[in-house]
Amino acid sequence: MVFSNSDKKDESWEFLKWWTETETQVSYSENLINALGSEYMWNTSNYEAFSQLSWNSDHKDVFMKQWQWVYDTAKTPASYMLEREISNIWNTVVYDGENVRTAIEDATIIIDKEITRKMIEFAFIDKQGNVLKDYILPTKPTMHLWVGENSD
Repeated sequence: MVFSNSDKKDESWEFLKWWTETETQVSYSENLINALGSEYMWNTSNYEAFSQLSWNSDHKDVFMKQWQWVYDTAKTPASYMLEREISNIWNTVVYDGENVRTAIEDATIIIDKEITRKMIEFAFIDKQGNVLKDYILPTKPTMHLWVGENSD
């Protein structure tokens, strides 16, 4: 992402374009495997780059056939906290023997606080929780609408 107050917007955009290029993604993935071994197979979200990876063809074909059905969880401000706390719940329950309900309730408080903090930071709500502007969830169909593409 490029922040609106960045003094390096053009450079940031150039980096993002470079990083998402097919050649860059293939190179990164192949270099990981070459340097660290097959345990470090990295699957790019660039479809064209994925098709060029030197993975087992049978395995890669299965992934590519399923690609059309993949819908990632919509990202929101503070999505990272949800993902982090789900991991923390797992660790707390499995390793520390915490009650599942208690672990989830504790994590919910942490997640809600961070979501609220981010919604205030990005001016979707005020400190009293009043909605200042709607937050439109960036789903796959919504993003297609934003860029003027047909989502079929």
